[in-house]
Amino acid sequence: SWRKDPVIGRAVINQVGCTFVVIAGAEATPIWMATSRTYGGLGFTSVDIGAFGSVMGVTILVFAATLFAFLADRFGVTRSVMWACAAMGFIYAAHPLAYYAQERSHALTWFLMSVFAVGRGCMGPVVMGGVSLILNNSAPRKQLGKVNGFAGTFSNLARAGAPIAGGALPSFLPHSQRIESVSRAAHARGRLPCSNSGGRP
Repeated sequence: SWRKDPVIGRAVINQVGCTFVVIAGAEATPIWMATSRTYGGLGFTSVDIGAFGSVMGVTILVFAATLFAFLADRFGVTRSVMWACAAMGFIYAAHPLAYYAQERSHALTWFLMSVFAVGRGCMGPVVMGGVSLILNNSAPRKQLGKVNGFAGTFSNLARAGAPIAGGALPSFLPHSQRIESVSRAAHARGRLPCSNSGGRP
């Protein structure tokens, strides 16, 4: 039975896990950017956050259909996804550098955030497209629909839970700062919906 196949099980876990992490990151980033420096954020305005989302959205639009295909043909799907996941982890870990850069130059902070946006915009489609392809390749042809339906159920649960997890960040802030951060982040998303596209990065 495909339900007992460990390869399919790992492929489903990878798809659900990657979906959760990518979307949670997309939700948490604008809140962190809107949070004042006093509380560990960047103190960006809604316009700044919208511009960040624009850079990421344009990157996704340009590379989503080209970069993954190139990497998969050149290095294979599994290796491409592994490298993309490692790159995404490094990029997320490097985000605090933008906070410390604020002490020196706002322009330097913007440069770092732009680099992060481009990196996430490039790697997000590779991760999301790659794990879906790995899942399809691991499933028997006759059971492909069942496997995709099973994985899709849990992936949709991850898509529903990730915004809650990513949006929970303000709950760790004082009440007044939480309201300010959420308000500015929500205003930025209203101005530019593509700020959360990348992930589907």
